[in-house]
Amino acid sequence: MSSWPAVIEGDGVQPIVIDEGLEPGLVYARPPELVAWGTVDSVPWRIQAAITAPGPEAKWWEHGPVGPELVFMLGKDDAFGGGGAPTHLNDGTHLTASIDFFGSLPAIVCWVGVVSDDVARLEVRLDDGDAREIELHKGPVGFPRLFWFFPPRGALGVVVARAADGAELQTEHLVNLEVHPQSNASTGVNAFGYRDGGPPPGWPDDPTEYWPGQGPRHAEDFHLHEVSFPIYVIPPDRWDGYAGLSSSSSSGQDVTHVAFGYFDEPGGSMHGLEIVNARPDQRPWVRPVREEDVGVWWDDRVPDDDVENFAARFISREDHASLQGHGFLDIGPIRVAAIVELEAVGRHVQAQRREFRRLPSLRSIGFELPHTRVMLLGWKLAFEELEDHARALEQLQLGTDLFRALEAAEARTGRRFRERERHHPRGGWIGVFRGGPS
Repeated sequence: MSSWPAVIEGDGVQPIVIDEGLEPGLVYARPPELVAWGTVDSVPWRIQAAITAPGPEAKWWEHGPVGPELVFMLGKDDAFGGGGAPTHLNDGTHLTASIDFFGSLPAIVCWVGVVSDDVARLEVRLDDGDAREIELHKGPVGFPRLFWFFPPRGALGVVVARAADGAELQTEHLVNLEVHPQSNASTGVNAFGYRDGGPPPGWPDDPTEYWPGQGPRHAEDFHLHEVSFPIYVIPPDRWDGYAGLSSSSSSGQDVTHVAFGYFDEPGGSMHGLEIVNARPDQRPWVRPVREEDVGVWWDDRVPDDDVENFAARFISREDHASLQGHGFLDIGPIRVAAIVELEAVGRHVQAQRREFRRLPSLRSIGFELPHTRVMLLGWKLAFEELEDHARALEQLQLGTDLFRALEAAEARTGRRFRERERHHPRGGWIGVFRGGPS
């Protein structure tokens, strides 16, 4: 049998409530209050709750949901850290949780979450035969019912939400992350999502009609009105599938990266392509490459969100769990397999072919065009296919046939996504491919 840590609720001196602060533009509708506290293996912990609301000048498209919020913290005066826990459930689901790991206290793992009104019992069932029922707690006014528990570190098993008649409503696997002794890491199950294009939960309706480049429509022209660098795509008719804007990021007020995805299906693909355009002064994706470095596997890398988010679309739940490390997807050593020459957008470029030891289906090529750093990521695409796509790149500009074709392709992708969602309603999303709060 696995050894569960010793948890005593209400143990020790009642901790004080600490205001963890709010995002600019938000206010408290109800200030933080203590929900529970105790010790785990003699280490203090606390859970507190608050209700947030939009401030007078807050813009809903800059924030996620507001309303009930939970925070879990570990250690006296929060010495070991912690973070927020979810309070919103997607339609048709019954369980969501955040899971925190602490590098300085590797034996402690904490699950904190909420359940739907249909859940009568919550169980943790370990693969070694051990099973425990987890108490469901009535939350503060305005909150769903809460739960928290501290499973054995590294244990295999499931968390099962059951109805009053014993029927299984939802099952989630226990997870384990490797955490550096000086770091913390967190993950979650069944993260909440919501449709793009309107205020998220907790915000008032907004009848304003915004023009492209204004308010929530700032990305409707693929960021062309606000980028300081050229953006390149391949015409959507070259891809037998679905296409659209997949992500963007900013530094301060400046957009620094815009990516476009090409997939078999929105929300699930066997193979795919992503074209990442980045401002040249942003961090390059790999170390400067010398000819003598070709073929060398490098393991001392900086996590790359573009690569890891793209790869995460294709790997299984089991593989995703096995690749977690220090709070991010650890894709392992990378090498430049070759440096090749090709023509892209009428220019001669040197492209670096990159391979990923732990993900042999993932490949990328990267090169520079004037004022833009370009990377093409492919899943189950040969280098030759990626290079053919690079040769087909065209600059995206307002008012062109290419712009209109990409607009139509993204609209088609959105229709297909909504069609798939009607048949598979579990879970939520933000936009078609576009990123947002999670």
